[in-house]
Amino acid sequence: MRKELALSIVLIIGLVSISALSCYVQPVKALYPLDGEIDINADGSITPSDAPIDNVNNTFYTLTDDINVTAHYGYDCAAIRIKRGNIIFNGNGHTLTGHGCNCFVVGVGNVTIENSTAMGFDICLYLASYNNTIRWNTFSGSGINSNVRLQGCGNNTFEGNIIINGGWGVEMGYEGPDNTFIGNYIANNTGWTIGWHLGGGGAHFYHNVIGGSIAAMYEPACTWDNGYPSGGNYWIGYVSADKFSGPYQNITGSDGIGDTPKALDGNDIDHYPFLMLNICNVSQTPTRDNVLSTDLVKVNATVTHYFPLEQVVLNCTCTNSSATWTSSVNMTNLEKDIWNGIIPSLPVGTNVTYAIIAQDNAGNSISSKDQDYTFDYPVVIPEFATIALLPILFVATLCAALVFRRKHIT
Repeated sequence: MRKELALSIVLIIGLVSISALSCYVQPVKALYPLDGEIDINADGSITPSDAPIDNVNNTFYTLTDDINVTAHYGYDCAAIRIKRGNIIFNGNGHTLTGHGCNCFVVGVGNVTIENSTAMGFDICLYLASYNNTIRWNTFSGSGINSNVRLQGCGNNTFEGNIIINGGWGVEMGYEGPDNTFIGNYIANNTGWTIGWHLGGGGAHFYHNVIGGSIAAMYEPACTWDNGYPSGGNYWIGYVSADKFSGPYQNITGSDGIGDTPKALDGNDIDHYPFLMLNICNVSQTPTRDNVLSTDLVKVNATVTHYFPLEQVVLNCTCTNSSATWTSSVNMTNLEKDIWNGIIPSLPVGTNVTYAIIAQDNAGNSISSKDQDYTFDYPVVIPEFATIALLPILFVATLCAALVFRRKHIT
């Protein structure tokens, strides 16, 4: 389940989209300049009536054009203010661009906002109600205030959103219980990635990618994983060995969850943090104590990843009585997450240590050394060299015995 979710998130966000949003440039296209607000009113009508939004049965609202907010009206301003509950607002892939003010303000319940991109606003989403669903959106703020602000609300679900480039990524204040964040990308914010302003009723985070600081100074009770084996979150920069599995991480074998829990500010903890990059199940042929000078050493490793892999490299350090040198081998993908590299044959008496380094196309990298894995082997004289002498010794002994017997008879 978590694998399918991770892959779906990757498809949603796309690395190119993230990098483009991280270096935000005012879009040229602005077919609907807006110097006021668009209201979806309590009776289902839309103000102004020429706003680029299709309305079906006062229930389904679809944005039909990009919107550029040209004026700054402060915190009371909103590009789209939703005053009617029990509706679905579909951004239809369009972009809302602004300077200052809010993009979406929602003060009613049972609203779904999906497939929208909000860029450059002080607050991309101001949510002050219950039982809403916010999914598959991109909120890229101005780096001043919060991308997403929850105020006096609860039982809301955030799923599959990109929340980047704000002052705070997600800010919570006086929020009610059971806000759930699942499968979101929350990173690249200048302040707290997730923070609590004045307490509230708690939140549940799992299967998210989270980068940056977590504020816990006014924090209510929160949970940061969904138990085992469902797991917790992907934390950018988190590194751990993955030698064990199970609810207590004490069963030998990798499971993609770090053996060391992710500690947060205060007493909070993600008991089952996923590894964005993970190197495990490393094996070599021939085995460690049986490498001869004529052998090519084949190294296999399992490399699991959140973003697509850029490369996997086998770095070797070789030492003998006269020199020390290093070399790198690009590993190739055999199937699924299994990678293979081949270390060339080396002279007898050479000691080899090696590490595996993996890098994804989002710029994350990890070394097996970081995960407390060390690999080494000596190049040895073959045991069969001694065994091969046995027939010769046997024949020589037999001949000596025959000669001795003949002399004795004579």
